[in-house]
Amino acid sequence: MKMTLARRAAVVLVVLAACAAATACSGSSGDAPAPVENAPPPSSPASSPPAARAERPRVVCLGDSLTAGLGLASTDQAYPALLEGRLEAAGFDYEVINAGVSGDTSAGGLRRLDWSLQGDVRVLIVALGANDGLRGLPPSELHSNLETIVSTAQKRQVRVLLLGMEAPPNFGAAYTRDFRAVYRQVAADRDVPLVPFFLLPVLWGLWNLVWARRHPRMDIALLTADRRAGQAMADVFPQFAPYDLPRLVAIDGVDWATAALDLIFCALPHATTQKVLKDVLGRAPGTKIVDLSADFRLSDPASYAQWYGHEHQALELQQEAVYGLVEIYRREIKKARLVANPGCYTTTAELPLIPLLKARAIEPDEIVIDAKSGMTGAGRSAKEEMLFSEVSEGVHAYGVGRHRHMAELDQEFSKAAGKPVMVSFTPHLMPMNRGIYSTIYVRGRRGKAAQDLHAILAEQYQKEAFVYVLPFGKVPQSRHVRGSNMTFIGVVADRQPERAIIISTLDNLTKGASGQAVQNANLMLGLPEAAGIDQVALFP
Repeated sequence: MKMTLARRAAVVLVVLAACAAATACSGSSGDAPAPVENAPPPSSPASSPPAARAERPRVVCLGDSLTAGLGLASTDQAYPALLEGRLEAAGFDYEVINAGVSGDTSAGGLRRLDWSLQGDVRVLIVALGANDGLRGLPPSELHSNLETIVSTAQKRQVRVLLLGMEAPPNFGAAYTRDFRAVYRQVAADRDVPLVPFFLLPVLWGLWNLVWARRHPRMDIALLTADRRAGQAMADVFPQFAPYDLPRLVAIDGVDWATAALDLIFCALPHATTQKVLKDVLGRAPGTKIVDLSADFRLSDPASYAQWYGHEHQALELQQEAVYGLVEIYRREIKKARLVANPGCYTTTAELPLIPLLKARAIEPDEIVIDAKSGMTGAGRSAKEEMLFSEVSEGVHAYGVGRHRHMAELDQEFSKAAGKPVMVSFTPHLMPMNRGIYSTIYVRGRRGKAAQDLHAILAEQYQKEAFVYVLPFGKVPQSRHVRGSNMTFIGVVADRQPERAIIISTLDNLTKGASGQAVQNANLMLGLPEAAGIDQVALFP
């Protein structure tokens, strides 16, 4: 008899309901009105004859929030087909013909919406979240905008499904109540069904599930969801159909004290994790947690409040949390109960720069980070510049001068340098699905040349499993790390002798998120650090 299981780990994966659950229009939710006749009808793909495919209702999706929440990138050329697959897996047989329509209610925006509803469109799915240009609008204006969109569709005899997305906690309790109330009121006034759900970072949780499932010494004991509770994981993501996984359960229904879990991966949204983890650790103080949100990355409460717009709700846990950059804080992570998984941009920049700052080899006040990300690492609000036609074949900067990762970078670089450090950091959006590619400009200190900086990094990471420093003068490519937990670093001499160019790249969904989370979990559980995450990069 062969025993292969040594540990039990729970993956906290909150899966979107987003018009896909069979109960979505059942009226079972206290926030939703009773079902009405014009609700888009679900159908069973398995029971429909092939010829019926030509008669599928044609659908337009309003707002990129739905697309990102379902773990897709609207810049992917295969996006409509991918979204069809998500909806079909949940029992909706739709033909998606447009999935990046803006929620702009200006005259021009309404003309674009009206144009997109032509051509025998049967259903409009309205998935406007609180970040989709709606923040700060008074309830009356929010109501007017939403009602205008619905009426525009109804004038064309297009059926409407409202996805009542909630406002994040940092918007304030009053605004969140108004947001919900407006959606309920418009649903009642215009006689359309409402499916309430909260946009969550599904991709992180999904990839944690991928890595944990293939882990030789982790047993996935628990998977949580919101409106998907009770369903099988294969009904949400069909790629998991061959595997024996627990059914999804609601977080509120978990008895953390009796679950006897060794570790939890928490992939909840920023600003919502604090109260959840405070409750979990209050009931099961011996459970270890790897948190993939930004809630516990900043150790200074004042800095957190400044960058995230609200006070931290679990200050004692904030002080306890260990920053989970494995190659730098390995010793602390091994003893930690709560680890804050670093961000993707920050990991890419910190791995090459922290050793150089500690060695006093570069000037801390002359660091410039020019970073590029694939669509899965960018913002999730529905904006015109995020549409496929805007992103494809082009590049643009975002969060210029104010990206929240700046606080994380400043914190870690200041620790390494032993003095306050503020870096110049600008992220850019690239027309690719995944990957982070950072070009970093530094100036050597006290005569240090580019070759010296390369030597420091090569020595620092020569025994590391997931950081590879290329030979001096060689430049890494993002495709060489895609799907792996690797970070590739290259150092090149600038034409100015005292300056150097450092290029660092990783996959934002693995080493930049879930892969590093499993790496942290392995250390916390006393398992081999590379267990379950030693996959070679996907190529081509």
